[in-house]
Amino acid sequence: MPDTLRYGTIADSVGVFGLSALPEGEYLAIGYEDVNNNGRGDDFDRSDTARVTLAAADTLTLDFRVFRHDTIGPRLTEARPIDSVTVELQFDGYLDPDAPLSSANVELFALTDSTPVALDTVLHGWWAYNVWRDSLLQARAAARDTLAAPPDTLAPPPDTLAPVVVPEPLEAPPPQEDTLPAAQPEGPLPQRNLYVVTRERIPPGTHAVRVRAVLNLSGREGGGEASFEPVEPEPEELPPPPPPDGPAPQEPAARRGTGSRLR
Repeated sequence: MPDTLRYGTIADSVGVFGLSALPEGEYLAIGYEDVNNNGRGDDFDRSDTARVTLAAADTLTLDFRVFRHDTIGPRLTEARPIDSVTVELQFDGYLDPDAPLSSANVELFALTDSTPVALDTVLHGWWAYNVWRDSLLQARAAARDTLAAPPDTLAPPPDTLAPVVVPEPLEAPPPQEDTLPAAQPEGPLPQRNLYVVTRERIPPGTHAVRVRAVLNLSGREGGGEASFEPVEPEPEELPPPPPPDGPAPQEPAARRGTGSRLR
């Protein structure tokens, strides 16, 4: 950069390539699948780009994820509830995992009266969701350990701890494939999913989710709207409290045994 002098090479059968003795400077690197064998990346070729700086004696390693670039933004195709606080949003194109994302990009509300549902977080893809969920489980386990400590070491009283809703675990999705029947690069492409986590359980009734300003890998903005029915929460079984010091109190004889009646 900024001239158009090109340096090129062909990758081997497993996608490994090498270029040596390049002058230092700014470069636009393009990895592409040369469908028509013309030695250039065309719009219909699956490709990926990277801007790099090469200094003297540098050795750079570049990983390309070749995919077919979209000319329009990603469109929301489905909203699927995972549990009582989590909704999976599916799109028709690969999303940019490095694009900024927050609750300002997503709105969740009841269809009957447009009552909004407060959001806790919005996450890129299955991996980010499960990292977040694991950290929540660790925090919850630490809180339970605190409750099980001796009374003189308890930090807030038990009745001041707010209940924590932990989303259910998800199975890893299969590697996503592009729509063209050509060989895929090693490793999965970025996902087409977002995960929306609410602050409280989603109330019963049909709800809708509206998404705006979400970027795909081509840098195009998209969004959309979809409706869903929330999942009914299952009652959570809490562990019994630890027994007090000394033997457990005995119940009166009239309350033990079958068929006894209290008057």
